[in-house]
Amino acid sequence: MILERTKSTAQVVNPIIKNLVLLVIKWHGTDNSEWYCATEQLINMIFALKTNPESLMQYLILSCTKFLLSEGSSQIMSQGAALSYPKSHDNSEIIGGDRIEEEGGNVEQNEGNFEEKVSQLLFLVGHCAVRFLLHFDSIESHFKNQKAEVETKRSANVRGNAAENELDKISGGAEADIERKIDQMTKIGEKYLVHKNLLSFYVPMMKTLVNEVINRKASVRNPLVERACILSLCKYMVVSSDFCEKNLNMLFALLKCKIDPITKTNIIISIGDLIHRYPNVTEPYTSNLYQK
Repeated sequence: MILERTKSTAQVVNPIIKNLVLLVIKWHGTDNSEWYCATEQLINMIFALKTNPESLMQYLILSCTKFLLSEGSSQIMSQGAALSYPKSHDNSEIIGGDRIEEEGGNVEQNEGNFEEKVSQLLFLVGHCAVRFLLHFDSIESHFKNQKAEVETKRSANVRGNAAENELDKISGGAEADIERKIDQMTKIGEKYLVHKNLLSFYVPMMKTLVNEVINRKASVRNPLVERACILSLCKYMVVSSDFCEKNLNMLFALLKCKIDPITKTNIIISIGDLIHRYPNVTEPYTSNLYQK
């Protein structure tokens, strides 16, 4: 209902989004499981209402990352998984002329459990990755619709200027330009989204936590942290076939470990999604699904 009432009214949408973002940041670390549902819906709202959701998602992710960079981060960061705040990012966002600024540089954050904060941050980046994938898919669909319209118009004008039509065929015309845009969107999703931008910043932490479980053959962390970490890793794999190919062996190694049953169920469901999305990448591993 909020989406329907505010989608066309920017001056109403902006304060709503801004206040919800600040609430999510303030309660980052709460032990109330509804934080996950609220954050998921907020991210969905941002992608539904904002044409360019990148900077706002950057603000939200980096704000929730700050706590992990404090002295207490050694509680969960193993060697090689420590985070270093990317100084090149300006942790602010302008929404319809209103700049989100935190008093004294910081929102007064809820004093939550450290592992809750880690779990929630990993959930945040994982869902963000999937939403960006859907965002790119919607843009690609828009380009494909444009291409179909151009082709329809060309077919209707086939009896027009013969020389002009011949020149269009040689250069590729509008269809070639649209096709280039589609290829560019595919490349961004495949090569950059989880490889060379802010979301890639969290991959070492995910891999370190997952390798801890694999090496010890059993759960070693708070179940919430492991669930969020492994599920986010699976979501990253859905985004990029290259990322999937490089890390798929970790999922099958996890299935052989003594881990939380919910986590194991999530892995199996995720593998099913990956088989559907990347059949050629997953084919060598499918026989392992039937092993004990």
